[in-house]
Amino acid sequence: MHPHAFAALLPAKGIDAKPGHVWRLIPDTSREFMYSYKYVPPPPSGSIEELLYSLLSLFHPQPFLVSRYGPRGAAAVLRAKSFDSLDIIFRLHAEYQLNTPPRRPLWFTPAAFMGRLVINMTDYSVQHFVMDVPTQQQLNVDLEWLIGPNEDEDMEVTITHLEQMRLSAEGLSDPGSLMWSQEITYEKAHNLLQKELYRYKQVEYHNFTKAFVKGSKEHRPVHTLVLWGVLEDQSC
Repeated sequence: MHPHAFAALLPAKGIDAKPGHVWRLIPDTSREFMYSYKYVPPPPSGSIEELLYSLLSLFHPQPFLVSRYGPRGAAAVLRAKSFDSLDIIFRLHAEYQLNTPPRRPLWFTPAAFMGRLVINMTDYSVQHFVMDVPTQQQLNVDLEWLIGPNEDEDMEVTITHLEQMRLSAEGLSDPGSLMWSQEITYEKAHNLLQKELYRYKQVEYHNFTKAFVKGSKEHRPVHTLVLWGVLEDQSC
């Protein structure tokens, strides 16, 4: 694909955008019900979907840009900028249908795809690009398959760890050598994306000890969540 295709990921404000600016690449359609009994993904529409679809198709020819369950879609945040370059972090929730008829559907759903794009705004040359499935969690991919015609009763599920699923552009400049005039940390950039994609992230959370102390001082009740997985992916 031509490097200029990556310009589809740029913010509408272009070089005038400030670090911390968040924008949607693919809208949230979480209120729409989607059936699991399907094989062919809808064709991409527009330059953003065409780019992301092409990238995902390098892994497997049947990517679904909009996953069946939330969070859906994709969002990006501007992490840093210089006088002529932007450093963009994006997060995409997509999945794959691995089977074709007559075999029943088999869904492969990574927790998320995280990407980084460093692009020159003068000529739209790509200085750095990588997109992968995060591997820091013990569980980061969900597999679901139908053993019968009834989606509600015949769905089998397992969760496991994916060692590596990664795309990168080689032979480009080292982004570590670039000097940014304005920037935010990677941690803050990822947190901004999580808040955009997960409503529960818009609430401040504390570990139990800190929450207990804070609740006692403010005379407020403490609501406790106990998890065996993590909330910010498909594996909980």
